[in-house]
Amino acid sequence: MVESDQFTVNASMHQRRSSVYPPPTTQPELPPQCGRHPESGPAPLGARGGCSALASSPLKDSDYPDCHSPPQRDVGQDPVHPSHGGSEKERRREEERRIKKEKVFRHTLTCSFHDEKLANSLEAHSNAKKQIAITFSNSGYLNYCLNWLHHVRNVGVENYLIFALDAEAYDSLKGEANVFYDPRLDEGKIERRATDFGSDPFKKIVHLKPTLTLRVLELGFHLLLSDADVVWFKDPFSVPEVVGSHLNLMSDAHFEYAMGGTPYFVNSGFAYMSPHPATIAFMKEVVRLLASRPDKMDQDAYNTAISNWERRTSEPLTFSIMDPARVSNGWVYFMRMLGQRSGADLVAVHNNWADGQGDGNTHVQKVYRFREHLLWTSDPDERYTKKRLYLTYEPPKGRLNVWEEVERLKEGLSIARVMGRALILPRMFCGGEEISLDAIDQDMYRCTVDSFLDIQALENSFPDGVFESSFLENDRVPLENIRPMALLYMMNASEAKKRTGLHEDAIILTIKGAGDQVDEDELVYLRDKVAQIPLLTIKEFPHKFGGYDHPVNQLYLDKALRKGVRENHYVKEAANRINIKHVPSQCVAVHIPHWCLEGMTDCLSRLPLFMSKGPAANLNKNCVFVVWLHKKRSKKDVEPIISTLSSVFKKVWMVAEEHLEFPLSDLWRMGDHYMVTWIQQHLVMRLARYVYVVRQSGDLDPFDKVVKTAMGEDRGLGVIEIDVGGKDPVSLPPLPSACPCPQYGDNRMLKDVGLELQQQFRRIRLASVCFEEATRMTPADFEAWQWLAGVYLSDEQLDKAAKAYERANEIRPNAAVLINMGVALQRQGKHEDAVEAYRKGLKIDGRWPEAYLNMVGGVRGRGRGRRRGGGRGGRGRGDRC
Repeated sequence: MVESDQFTVNASMHQRRSSVYPPPTTQPELPPQCGRHPESGPAPLGARGGCSALASSPLKDSDYPDCHSPPQRDVGQDPVHPSHGGSEKERRREEERRIKKEKVFRHTLTCSFHDEKLANSLEAHSNAKKQIAITFSNSGYLNYCLNWLHHVRNVGVENYLIFALDAEAYDSLKGEANVFYDPRLDEGKIERRATDFGSDPFKKIVHLKPTLTLRVLELGFHLLLSDADVVWFKDPFSVPEVVGSHLNLMSDAHFEYAMGGTPYFVNSGFAYMSPHPATIAFMKEVVRLLASRPDKMDQDAYNTAISNWERRTSEPLTFSIMDPARVSNGWVYFMRMLGQRSGADLVAVHNNWADGQGDGNTHVQKVYRFREHLLWTSDPDERYTKKRLYLTYEPPKGRLNVWEEVERLKEGLSIARVMGRALILPRMFCGGEEISLDAIDQDMYRCTVDSFLDIQALENSFPDGVFESSFLENDRVPLENIRPMALLYMMNASEAKKRTGLHEDAIILTIKGAGDQVDEDELVYLRDKVAQIPLLTIKEFPHKFGGYDHPVNQLYLDKALRKGVRENHYVKEAANRINIKHVPSQCVAVHIPHWCLEGMTDCLSRLPLFMSKGPAANLNKNCVFVVWLHKKRSKKDVEPIISTLSSVFKKVWMVAEEHLEFPLSDLWRMGDHYMVTWIQQHLVMRLARYVYVVRQSGDLDPFDKVVKTAMGEDRGLGVIEIDVGGKDPVSLPPLPSACPCPQYGDNRMLKDVGLELQQQFRRIRLASVCFEEATRMTPADFEAWQWLAGVYLSDEQLDKAAKAYERANEIRPNAAVLINMGVALQRQGKHEDAVEAYRKGLKIDGRWPEAYLNMVGGVRGRGRGRRRGGGRGGRGRGDRC
């Protein structure tokens, strides 16, 4: 049996005890002067917070509100004078007013419960040992609260009390649950909605928790504090490791990697507390910290109180840490599944470590997690009982990586949309490097989609079209809604002939499209044929959807995929943080594939030579960022790479232990390979140049393929491919030859795609290919010529830009076109032609101040050119209108 860890903090030591509290056979008896005798009922609370004044607190009474003193007037109601420019002095006064208002609010809360209403409610719902579980909810969190209540009742616990924080929550819960509500709780203007983590309304709610927790302790009850986003797997009151200490807290660390350089980092979402004097003193310190710092979270106050305890008092503080495999935080349970894989006897999980960065994304992520693990009961029945047509697909056999998972997800979403079916996600495997599924503990690499993708964006882009992988396992789904089911194989005609008779019970779609792509007509035909089969499962899913026939439909699908399948906030922020902190933006990036170290003579040792030839010879040699996705990431494994590349580059950056700080190195050690590789991908896209290492031309690693697609061949200075197997080891990739769009229905579609490429992706050369094709298709299209000229100008193809603007002006004379044509001419040093273009443009529309400035520069340049015999002059102040 795994026991909880116990810590003692005092003025002279910060160490871990080897012993633990034994489970108490009887509840600790409080001192008689605390106003609570074993035979007596609850003491009146008229004297300075009841027990708290006599709780042997090592802290000064002056640190806490004096309940005898009348509360200060609400300074927040004072008129706020204009700051007259927002001086620093006025801003400080504004902040002081806000802090004083928060203090008054907490003073009122702490001192307002002098009646016996709360004591009577606790007495009515606690068990014989005066133990009670408490949670909190406003009307916006009712779905969490009802989910919590379902699991609490499911493990047989009835000694609980829900603190309703507004009248709407109380009205919804009364008669259905043990609930306590006092109208004075509303005086702090608690938000009714579900607030986002870290926001000011959220902080106001979590600041109430320690205050009310302290009141329960002062009334002499043993409490189990549980947030509403905690799920119970068994009765915590029956677990000695939970109730065996006066102050027992859960860990918020990842495995053994804590935050803040301490051996522990506690979570405030689940805790057991007895009304012991030291516990009461600890909670008073937490309340004091929150009263002095309204911007703090309650969890911050818990950890600060522990860290500062030895500095504030010589009295010891003893507390225990629950086993994280049994009482798990969100990272350990949902992302690493430590308790599930270790076979631990799970007690509870707190659904934290979800940061959606506002707009309700955190709540969407938490609900999705609960659904994936069959722990969410607050959905309406219709979500599960509504009759729909479903599609899912099985993960392939063999090797797999996160990039292939994402591409397969996009194909699945596309096929499901064409066939009018909802997509049930499969089990996701999130290793950044290629994984052999037959040779690993698959649970170690399993994760939910929200671990690396923005689940809110996915659900918004495909409403009622995406369901969790555990959907079919949910008991609320009627069997008749998913039966009959059928397996679906997609293969070309030759493959279908080879497998004749092997899949008698399956549906085989014979693909006729080029490149083994499934086209829209084939899927529509299949859709009509299988309309009576609720569930289709695609087997062997190697084929891609070739696209809609109608270009507008394809454009909408492309936008949905781009907006819906994207990295989550945590990945983006980690990439930005690492980029800013560690890697200068002018660095070169190079990915060294796994095979490169297998033959040192053939690859790694030759890289310095290849870096000195052709276009690679002009690379910035100050620094290089190495993407290294191999499992061997210790110092001895990466030193050969560093020493080899150090002969070329002054600084070599690697994402490996002892070479880069948190979070990437810690993430890798904890198994979050998918997170590391997503961060690396976004990091290399911010660097100046990218180098591919291939065995033969075009033979790219999956990671390189994804980066190449995302960066585009037309990025700034381009990318360099080093072919270690070819005669010419250094070459630039060919320029794009076709607009990356499927079948074009009209000129409008080509221009839309070109604008998307130009504005959203900054892929200027590919955009020019689209506009060129549009001008060929419709030579008299003014917009196509104007936009083509614009991308030429952005790409510094000045002569082409001037000619395209001239053609656009021939079709439809336009001031902006003429003025921008002047810019293109002026940059080439053709000042007389530029001035003439400006004059013509201003004659059409004189409201262009930039044109006048540019024209002045052109006149000056023309004059300098004449004095120098017609040489090229300087640019005007203007750039482009």
